[in-house]
Amino acid sequence: MASSSRVDATSSRSAVLRLERKGFRVTVHGTSDEADCAAHSYGRVQEFFRNIQGDFNAAAATAVDAGINAADAVAGMNLGQRWKGPHEQAADFVAKAGEEGKEVARELRRLLPLKTQAHYEPAQVSATKARSAVTAAERAVGIARRVIVRAR
Repeated sequence: MASSSRVDATSSRSAVLRLERKGFRVTVHGTSDEADCAAHSYGRVQEFFRNIQGDFNAAAATAVDAGINAADAVAGMNLGQRWKGPHEQAADFVAKAGEEGKEVARELRRLLPLKTQAHYEPAQVSATKARSAVTAAERAVGIARRVIVRAR
C-alpha cells in the first residue's frame, strides 16, 4: 500500500533542541536555493544534455529525477508530506498541493512516461523527447523554487 511520509513543519531549531536533550551533538548546516535537491537534479540534467553526445537517455533520466524531486519539494512544503508509492500515482498526490501542486503535476505527467525507458531500457530516448523532458524538468524545478522562496 502506498503511503506518504510526514514532514515536520516546525522550525529545525526545535528538532535540534530535542536531539541535544537526548545527548546528541548536532551541527547545523544551512542550504541555499542552489543546494536543494530539485535544483541540483536540474543542474545535472543540463550537464548531461550539454556533455553527452547522442546519449539522450542520461538527460531524460536525470530530467525525470529532477521532476520527481521538484514534486517532492512542492508536496513537502504545501502538504507537509511527500509521496511514497508507485510513481504513476505521484502526480495525482502532488496535484492536491494547491496551484503549484497542479502545475508541477502537469510536468510530472510529461516526465514519468519516460522513466522506464530512460533509466532501464537499452532503446534510446529520442533527442526530441529528451529536450522536452529537460524543458519539463526546468519548469518543475522553477515551480519548486518559487514555493521554497515563498516559504522563507
